[in-house]
Amino acid sequence: MSVAVAHQINKATDVVLAAAVAEAAYRRTPLVVLHIVTTKDLDTEEALRQGIGELVAATVATQEVGDVEWQVHVAASEDSNVDHTARAILDAVDEVGAELLVLGARRRSAVGKAFLGSVTQEVLLDSSVPVLVVKPSAS
Repeated sequence: MSVAVAHQINKATDVVLAAAVAEAAYRRTPLVVLHIVTTKDLDTEEALRQGIGELVAATVATQEVGDVEWQVHVAASEDSNVDHTARAILDAVDEVGAELLVLGARRRSAVGKAFLGSVTQEVLLDSSVPVLVVKPSAS
């Protein structure tokens, strides 16, 4: 078993990753960082793994949680459509055998919610494992 975190590069990245590291340490289980891409080629995948790996290593080092095993898992989605991205995340969670999924959330307008949908919402509704949603502070 492991704790999975759906990784996306945005202003909440540090907060979400820190919460996932803390959960993995608390549960004494490895952390799997899931990064969903629309096209998967080896050069891009390796660069992503290296960049995300540096971010994860820095996050683990700054928290006083001891050693946390971690790995980066890059998976492909058909496109950036909400349904496809959510399905890619859920498939990756199943593939890595996660017992918990950590996601970031952001504030959206009512119009944005009504017309565009939300990956977080889709994952929450369809996940077979518990989901911890982390929201960055408003400041």
